Amino acid sequence: MKNPPKLIAVTILSLLGYAVAVSADLASPQNALSPSSTAQPDASVQSQPKFSEMKVQDRNAILNEIGKQDVTAIMQSWINAGRAEHDSTKQLMIRSLLVGAIRQKTAPDLLAQMKAFIADGSNTVRERQGMIAVVGGAATLESESLLIDETRILANKDLRDSAIGELGRLGESKNENLTPALEQLWTTSHDQQLLGSVAKAMAGIGKTSSIQMLLDASFGPQDKDNRKGAAFGALDDIDSSKAVPPLATLFNKSAPGTLEFQMSGDILVKIGDAPATQAIISRLKNLDDIDPAQVKKWTQDAQTTTLRKALTAAADPSVPFRNDKIRQIIQTTLEEHNRSRAANQQTPPVQQ
Repeated sequence: MKNPPKLIAVTILSLLGYAVAVSADLASPQNALSPSSTAQPDASVQSQPKFSEMKVQDRNAILNEIGKQDVTAIMQSWINAGRAEHDSTKQLMIRSLLVGAIRQKTAPDLLAQMKAFIADGSNTVRERQGMIAVVGGAATLESESLLIDETRILANKDLRDSAIGELGRLGESKNENLTPALEQLWTTSHDQQLLGSVAKAMAGIGKTSSIQMLLDASFGPQDKDNRKGAAFGALDDIDSSKAVPPLATLFNKSAPGTLEFQMSGDILVKIGDAPATQAIISRLKNLDDIDPAQVKKWTQDAQTTTLRKALTAAADPSVPFRNDKIRQIIQTTLEEHNRSRAANQQTPPVQQ
């Protein structure tokens, strides 16, 4: 081996650098979040490579050590990653650890610290927006309550907009425990911007009672707070199987060609589980007439195995339809799809 002393020296320096990186992340105070005026990057932090430049195993080793700390220490590491180290990749990865830690245990003193951080004007607007995003990402009952409070008390428009936006993203959690507070806001708020985010969250979570509220507002009379517009704008976010009962009811009682019929059918096709499939197939079999383009669109849009199998079975000439032209449209559309797929599979690859 050539130059073994040099190789050993490089290895030792690499290990020392990794140790400094880990120790720098774990040296944060455990009892409170550092105010911006006291956070100064030290030499060890400045000498660390950016997370995007590290090997995966080195990043994971640092994250594993940070993840072993209590939630306040993890939060301090998240703050330091952005404020002292200016490492957005690292901060984003620590954020995932922080959100997970908050979900496991949301202590009252932690919520108080997060609330104080958001209120503290000595922290930058971007840092405070980041903390609001952490609160929203946790999607617990406690963090939801804090988020709702922030939409009411924040005077800074950018911060309030962030809080309202995070409220809308609660729908991504699918946490039905969050729906009571959202439904209460839906019925009591007069803030059009807030109502839009609340509707989005309710649609995303998909609890049956919430979906019924949104459908009632979407296809009911206009009100002064524009709940109709907020609700209708959120319908595309519905994808839960628990939304099927009110959707199927609306679908079955709506006349073909109406907006209610089209929208409820579109969402049922997207969900595509067994109850949604039953509602779609049953209604198509019993219709006197329907726009052929609508039947073709639903057949083309069907993505779930359950719905596609049911459509294939329904396309058989032996299956009775009140209007056999509807069955023929399904059959023709499926045949076109199968021919197109077969042609694509046989197309030779482009030569480079």
